[in-house]
Amino acid sequence: MYLAPLNFDRFFKKVFSDPDIAKKFLEDFLDTEIETLTILKEKHTITDDASFVEFDFRCKIKGSYIIIDMQQWYKSDVAQRFYLYHALNTGLQLETLPKRKILLDASAKQIKKVKDYRLLEPVYTIIWMVDDTL
Repeated sequence: MYLAPLNFDRFFKKVFSDPDIAKKFLEDFLDTEIETLTILKEKHTITDDASFVEFDFRCKIKGSYIIIDMQQWYKSDVAQRFYLYHALNTGLQLETLPKRKILLDASAKQIKKVKDYRLLEPVYTIIWMVDDTL
């Protein structure tokens, strides 16, 4: 029997598309018990001018957002790309972030609804480096 290596995107994504396997991997890696794991959308368009960003794996566990990116070979922009992925994973919370009311003018009783940034949840980025020379 041939066991496909996880250092190829296609195999990596196939394995992590199974919630049970992803859950067990993350429980072992993070040394924690996971009650619920929600696999989230992987492809996101940032702006009209940008192409899309595709996470290898993205999920939500106990109020925390987690992405895993598997890197096969060296690219000169690898660190910058991981910073962008981490920031984007935080920014994607804006899609579902609840709003709160703020008082603009007490005398006129003007109230405005704004995103409640105090409710942003933690984001974790796990980078799986396949090649030891990375």
